[in-house]
Amino acid sequence: MCLITQLCNFNAWASNFPSVPPIADWLQRCEFSGGGAVAPQTTQNGRVAAMQKVVLPALECHRLPSPFRNTTKASLEGEGTMSKPASRPLEDVNDVVALQEEMEVIPVPYIKEIQRLKEKNLMEVTVIKTQLDEHIADANKIAGPYIKKVQELEEKIKNLIVELGKVDYSPYEGQVTAKEKGYELLVKDYRTKESTHADNVDQMREGFEFVIAKLDKKLQKCEKEFEKKLAPWPVMVESRELEIERLKGKIEDLKQVEADFRVTAKADFDLVAKELGVAKEAVEILVGETNAMKEQLEGEKVAVIADGGPKRRIKILESQLDETTTRCEVLLKQRDREVKEKAVLVARLQDRVLLQSKENVTLDLLWDDRVQLKEEGYGIVVAQLAHAEGQILEEREKTKAAMKEIKKREERIAALDQIHQEELKVRFKDREVLAARIFQLEEEIQRQWHDDADEARMHWEELYDEARVRAEEREADLEVEIVRRDRARVLIDKELTQVRDQFEKARMTWENKERELEVTVRARDRLINALKNEIELVSESWEIKYNKLMSLFDKLQKKYDELLGPGGLAETLRRAKDLKEENVSLTKQLEQFKEMFKKQKRQIRDLQLDIDMHMKETADILSQKERGIAEMVGDYAKLETIYRKECEVKEKITAELMEEKRNIVSSFQSRLEQLEQLVEAMRFTDRE
Repeated sequence: MCLITQLCNFNAWASNFPSVPPIADWLQRCEFSGGGAVAPQTTQNGRVAAMQKVVLPALECHRLPSPFRNTTKASLEGEGTMSKPASRPLEDVNDVVALQEEMEVIPVPYIKEIQRLKEKNLMEVTVIKTQLDEHIADANKIAGPYIKKVQELEEKIKNLIVELGKVDYSPYEGQVTAKEKGYELLVKDYRTKESTHADNVDQMREGFEFVIAKLDKKLQKCEKEFEKKLAPWPVMVESRELEIERLKGKIEDLKQVEADFRVTAKADFDLVAKELGVAKEAVEILVGETNAMKEQLEGEKVAVIADGGPKRRIKILESQLDETTTRCEVLLKQRDREVKEKAVLVARLQDRVLLQSKENVTLDLLWDDRVQLKEEGYGIVVAQLAHAEGQILEEREKTKAAMKEIKKREERIAALDQIHQEELKVRFKDREVLAARIFQLEEEIQRQWHDDADEARMHWEELYDEARVRAEEREADLEVEIVRRDRARVLIDKELTQVRDQFEKARMTWENKERELEVTVRARDRLINALKNEIELVSESWEIKYNKLMSLFDKLQKKYDELLGPGGLAETLRRAKDLKEENVSLTKQLEQFKEMFKKQKRQIRDLQLDIDMHMKETADILSQKERGIAEMVGDYAKLETIYRKECEVKEKITAELMEEKRNIVSSFQSRLEQLEQLVEAMRFTDRE
């Protein structure tokens, strides 16, 4: 009685789902089995055995997605536990949930590449879920066309039950026993196959866990290496800041030296201007004295002529004049020789200044080339930063797409949850209807079998109670699974929020570092340009000063030439003395200029060494950065190959699962055809 009620329950439940064929016709098939009919005089235990041999293979091959299959099988076998095989889609979903729970234990990565791999893994899980849903839908579509056939067979069986009730099944008992043995062998083979399949699934799961643990270790190793590589950078940044401060102090010192030098140069210029004014006044006095002497000479000549003139005195004066003229000539020759030597020295100094200017031009060209190389290097760095920014934008688009996919999956989960709740409501309603139907059937069976079926009724009632308890336990398990699924969903949402926060933090740190690098590069460019401008200003100022001195020297030379004429000895001596003083002052100034040139060259050399050192340090930093990027690309390629291998293994497993499902469907179709042939054969034998 409990078996009949269970089958009726399943038939009423299957009417609500088109993908599940009705199994109520197996209730009538329990009256006959295999290759012949069962006699009405057979015992109830024999009828139950026949029902086991006919109904159980169909239920196990069809893999019903509801707890009725387990309860029906348990009620047929009379065992105290539920059947071992379960629906394959539910197993896959449970495996996915178990894997997600295991993945929660894995530490959350904090690097961009690890984040990307985790997002790809999540996307693969969603794709596998969609594939599982599609496989379930395909299986339901394949089972759909056979519903009408089963209903037609039910009608045929109902018509044949009346005819088969009068048939004698005693000649076919031997065939029935043989068929039962065959079905027992089939059931045994199927159970062994299911056990091997479960073992294979466990091995695969262990393999996946081992691979995931390996990947986790590699990711942790990559994190440690990245931290080691990142450790020396703060120290280097501090050293660069100290170097910049030192250079700033040196620049301030140079500015102070330049200001002091300008003050001294201004004082020298004022002194020279004063000396020039004094020289002009002396020239005016000299002109006045010469005019007075000329007037006096004219007066003396007149006096001499008027008095008759003392010739002796004139001769003495002429002899003295000749002596003085000879002395003046000697002195003038000496002065001319000294002036020529000074002119040669000035020419040498001019040549040296020209050579120095040429060297400065070559140095400027060299620094221009170096600056161009530096600008090219900065252009490469900017291009790399732009490329990195493009990659960041691509990753943002990928994350947006992943978030959209996650939202779609969440909506799908909510829809499935609603469907599941509606299904539970329908099941509760069907349960009430089936309970009423069971009560009616029990009353009918009591009226029919109340005389000779008391013991069997007690036995089947016990079995029914056990099956009902198992069904309630199954419902409780389903509710627990629903709660677990909700909890897992909450945990996944938390993990997603953590991943989003980590991604935003990494993006902000990367942008801050990029801005800091740009600021340092611009500051370094400004410093180099300022140093170049200062060098140019210093060189130009010294050239201007030298040109002024040369022009002043030319003017004085012209005045000297103009004033040095047929005059007296005092004039020539005074002019020679002035020239000596001027030469001494000029030599002192030239020595000072030489010392200043040496100091400037030394300072320029120090600045060149500092700039070369900075260029080398920047080149080392760029090479280290390129090496780090190359290592990261290699690690990423290795991880991508491992991930591809894992994807290939997953695809192989899914292909094997699809092949097994197709084989099960084909076996189910072949068994249905065999049953139809048996029905036709039985009908033909009954007609004969």
